[in-house]
Amino acid sequence: MANKIPLLLIPGLVSTRLMWEDQVNGLSDIADCWVTPLPAYDDLEQMAKEILANAPPRFAVAGHSMGGYLCFEMYRLAPNRVLQIGLFSTTCEAETEQVAKRRVVMTEDAERMGYLSMIRESAPRFVVKNSRGGEVVKLMEKQAFEVGQAAFCQHQLAATHRKDYRNILGKISCPTLVLAGKRDMVTRPSVQRKMANAIPGAVFHTIEDAAHMITMEQADQTNNLMRNWLAVEDQAMAA
Repeated sequence: MANKIPLLLIPGLVSTRLMWEDQVNGLSDIADCWVTPLPAYDDLEQMAKEILANAPPRFAVAGHSMGGYLCFEMYRLAPNRVLQIGLFSTTCEAETEQVAKRRVVMTEDAERMGYLSMIRESAPRFVVKNSRGGEVVKLMEKQAFEVGQAAFCQHQLAATHRKDYRNILGKISCPTLVLAGKRDMVTRPSVQRKMANAIPGAVFHTIEDAAHMITMEQADQTNNLMRNWLAVEDQAMAA
């Protein structure tokens, strides 16, 4: 394909390029994939500005969980640079008091029991309990090691103090794909469906037999849906 779509992929909390590996490989015929590390700041706007400073001039972007918050922040800052948005296992709403307390507990547990021990203990709730889920948990541990405890703590603060992005949903004018794991107990599909309904023309899908970590749990389903989403821009570029 002569003109591949620049596709910026943003990991979630304690995640790295590893979480997008199947998408980078599986979509390489139609997309020129760029995977950004999460800058180690405690402020989403500062993180988004650094990512934008190093991103292609115009691009499609997909973000997982915390990466989704950054998609909203980047669109708020530079809407004309964003060709398409993919929002995976994420929400547009501000932090709830309950989740904020849970983040504090995770940070305290990382100090008390050790950072990687905390990750190992908490990771299973993000995946479906099957053979693939065990493999994904191991990949989550590797990514957490790469990110490190200091950046983890910074990112928890950034997520806790994030904006409420519901006010920009109706302003999103580019092709938008919202994907939710059917068994996601962290960011429930009903919340993600509501978000998709507020974005003009957004497409919403649930991923079967997946929880929060959809890009790794069900890579083929994720890739097929992303391929259809990217084809919208591909057709517009060819017209």
